[in-house]
Amino acid sequence: MQVHLQSKSVGFSHALNIAAIDAVIWVWFYQMSHAAGASFLMPEGSGPSHRELFGLLATTIILFLKWDRFPRRFHIAAPLTTSALCGLLVAIGFLDLHSDPLRSALVGALSIGSFSCQLLRFENLERSDNIHGLALALTASLVLFYGLNLLFTQSSPALQGTFIIAAPCVLLVNLRDSVAPTTNLRPLSLRSLAVVPNILVGIFGVAGGFVFVVGTLSTPTGLGDLLQNPIPTYPAMLLLYMALAIIAASGLRFPKAAYFSLVNLSWSLGTFLGTTTLRAGFQVPETLSLVLAAASMMSFFLFQSTWIDRPENRSTTTAQRIEDVAAQHGLTKREIEVAALLLEGRSLRRIQAQLFISEGTAKTHVKHIYAKLGVHTKQELIDRLGAPR
Repeated sequence: MQVHLQSKSVGFSHALNIAAIDAVIWVWFYQMSHAAGASFLMPEGSGPSHRELFGLLATTIILFLKWDRFPRRFHIAAPLTTSALCGLLVAIGFLDLHSDPLRSALVGALSIGSFSCQLLRFENLERSDNIHGLALALTASLVLFYGLNLLFTQSSPALQGTFIIAAPCVLLVNLRDSVAPTTNLRPLSLRSLAVVPNILVGIFGVAGGFVFVVGTLSTPTGLGDLLQNPIPTYPAMLLLYMALAIIAASGLRFPKAAYFSLVNLSWSLGTFLGTTTLRAGFQVPETLSLVLAAASMMSFFLFQSTWIDRPENRSTTTAQRIEDVAAQHGLTKREIEVAALLLEGRSLRRIQAQLFISEGTAKTHVKHIYAKLGVHTKQELIDRLGAPR
């Protein structure tokens, strides 16, 4: 599956399904890392000093595996293991067991599990059919994020603990809906990554992760807070960065799982620097955080307009070009099939037989294709779509 920037059709139910999964896992990340939910996993003020390092290590390992798609066993093991670790930490806290080495080991393992779930969160969003579906999913996820956080803070401790334990398993919902492999896959190497767009992605990630930690990130604890002070800057910045990663992986045709690891590594490095800054006692002005956040979000739009939208950086297969043209000119699914067969040199009679349609229907499809694309002959159609590169 590729993210096509020119596609205009949006599957609302599909996008909302993606948004619901993303919002649940996002609330889980927020609660266990920045908010009251963390108290279920560790005593107040006893957060591990090297938690980010565990995550950076895990992400780096996955990056060097150079996966295009996350294997099924990873899809299953990461959420279930993470959920089990949350359950053990909640049980230790409930039983008031004083075992700092055991708790530290479990939190370290949970750090690896949570970073693995973060990568699966990228892949869940990547299931969006096109850029418009992705935008809808991200917008709905932001709204649901605030709503679910509000519900979390108003619920009982028992329900809060249950959510902390069970939330990672939401990533198993679309387990059967596998993501298609990347077409025209480019090798992932230092040389292939040393290009301007990836430098921008890295800068955006480090800056975004840094200000996400040092900035004032809060969520509403009541309806009044929700209406008066929602502070969407930092959550919106995170969503834009995730969108950037998905668009870049598709537009540049890098192995997606590995590329998601790379961009997550950049963001994690920023959060590590931010956490280190705070622990060292340095105070970062809120104004500086807001400026960095705004600059990071602006770089997202700069990236999209100066690189991803350029024709030479888009997929060059015949099937991709047909889908791109179909999205721009409103070709139906059947007209796309007919156009593909015409480009393969099939005669009208062969198309009729292969698609099990009548001669009149085949002629009508060809007529509509020519009219929509502004061509009059098969040769003009070939010239319109361009020769394979």
